[in-house]
Amino acid sequence: MLVRDSGFTLIEMIIVIAIVGIISVMAYPSMDGFIQRNSISSQTNELISLLQYARSEAVTRKADVQVCASTNGTSCSATPADMSAGIIVLQGGNVIQSITGIRDGINIGGSTITFQGDGSISGGSVTYSVSKSGYSGAGSTASVCTNALGQSRGC
Repeated sequence: MLVRDSGFTLIEMIIVIAIVGIISVMAYPSMDGFIQRNSISSQTNELISLLQYARSEAVTRKADVQVCASTNGTSCSATPADMSAGIIVLQGGNVIQSITGIRDGINIGGSTITFQGDGSISGGSVTYSVSKSGYSGAGSTASVCTNALGQSRGC
């Protein structure tokens, strides 16, 4: 009587591994785009949170609170339009909050903004742009708008 062992043969295992490898190679471009868009979205949400926090502090303290670019985390940068190195929230020259070490390759462009004690901003609305270096696919840039009332949102 012939007894047959149950299980997979080596040939069957090699075929399954080859199929999984082919599917993985096909899925990689989609996954890369997903990771890039997620990185931009995450940084955009962090910027919105920082702007909302600065507005909240201005109302709580009933004083002007400034959000500006910073390369050292303690003072405003000489190039206010490039916030890629870091962003700080200042009140009366004191740093209240900072974002340093912005994700590698993320570019944030915008200008210095000052929230007044009533939560509004001086000088009209401000738009920030968030993008990723070397990525040009769908969703490669995002914008954050702050209106004259000081409300920040993705736009």
